[in-house]
Amino acid sequence: MKIRNSFRIPLPPDQAWAVLNDIPRIAGCAPGAELLEQRPDGAYVGTVAVRLGPVALSFKGTFAYKERDDVARRVVAEAAGSEQKARGTARAAVVFTLTEDGSGSRVDVDTDVQLAGSIAQYGRGAALIQSTAQVIIDQFAANLAREFGGNAAHVATPAPAPVAETAAADTAAAPAAAPPPPPRPVQHAKPISATTVMWKVFLAWLRGLFGGSRA
Repeated sequence: MKIRNSFRIPLPPDQAWAVLNDIPRIAGCAPGAELLEQRPDGAYVGTVAVRLGPVALSFKGTFAYKERDDVARRVVAEAAGSEQKARGTARAAVVFTLTEDGSGSRVDVDTDVQLAGSIAQYGRGAALIQSTAQVIIDQFAANLAREFGGNAAHVATPAPAPVAETAAADTAAAPAAAPPPPPRPVQHAKPISATTVMWKVFLAWLRGLFGGSRA
């Protein structure tokens, strides 16, 4: 099943790109997600809780970048996990593409999801999964904006290092710089409540229904 979502980051592309590549920080903005550890190979282990209609699902698995193009600002990632009540497995290939959008940046997310086991029945409800995914993406974007929107200095792209001679001269002539402020602790986003998800999905369904009838 292919799903397409998008969200906006209130930062210019260079800074937004740095944000997207700070996995531990952005994991704290994802509703229902908890980062547990980083493996030596660069993959991350975590859990994700999500609700599809009346059913609550909890997955434990891995997330890893497979490709990263810093020039095109494009990432190909892979996620795989097992439902913790043994109701099946999920695997997703995800492509993130970041582009300039006015004074900020836009991120398009293309996901190819494969479900197996008893949870595969939800694959038949593509509209429900698409709507639920957008609700989660919208909440993630809101959390991300709060986390980074007013703190661009913490994600600014570092300047190139000076040559050794210049660095030595500057060190001798200039007073010692003040130490940088400590990074803010990562705050994990709370899972979206069932009521919130169901209400927003219902509103999305209504918009699609009446929007289609006017066409």
